[in-house]
Amino acid sequence: KGNKDEALSRFRRVIDAGNVKFLDNALLYASQTEYNNGNYRQALADYTRLANVARNATNKQTAQMGMIRCQTAMSDYHEAARTATELLEGSTLSQEMVNEARYLRGKAYQQINEVEKAMADFRYLANDTRSIQGAEAQFILADTYYRWKSYDRAEAQVKEFIQKGTPHQYWMARALIVLSDTYRAKGDTFQARQYLESLKANYKGDEADIQQMINERLQ
Repeated sequence: KGNKDEALSRFRRVIDAGNVKFLDNALLYASQTEYNNGNYRQALADYTRLANVARNATNKQTAQMGMIRCQTAMSDYHEAARTATELLEGSTLSQEMVNEARYLRGKAYQQINEVEKAMADFRYLANDTRSIQGAEAQFILADTYYRWKSYDRAEAQVKEFIQKGTPHQYWMARALIVLSDTYRAKGDTFQARQYLESLKANYKGDEADIQQMINERLQ
């Protein structure tokens, strides 16, 4: 901890001196350290400065992604959505960065009731269920359709998810619970129960919330 504090204060001196040659690296180190320490306001200030002075596209993108993470952590969802949109306008983003930016933007849109915009981001992410964001997006879409009482769409969404498959079994389990709820809402209690009993018997994860959701519905 002492060494890290010392390193941070050294980088702060470089930042204060404003030497262009070393500024990017100093801001990268300082912003990441402040973020990891939970000092989101200071990290946001450092990332914002880096976004403005970055000497190459990679550092600018790293800064913008850092800004989105800080804004999300600080519950500043309007700004998170705006920064994500700015980042996504860039042309040389890696797929991982696109996925994280669209995921955080979708979550931000949910918080500020921009539901259709959120759904557009989640539909994009849901195409690739190998990523954890894509798997969660499949669940969010199905769950949203269920909440909208669009039961046929909810059912179709989960069946698409089953067909695609995913390594992220937690989100598949959550989606299957939505499917069970959908069958129950449509009056098919037999099918609803079948899915729950199958999930209870076969689910390998140890998350307490999955077992709790299953048990509550099987009572």
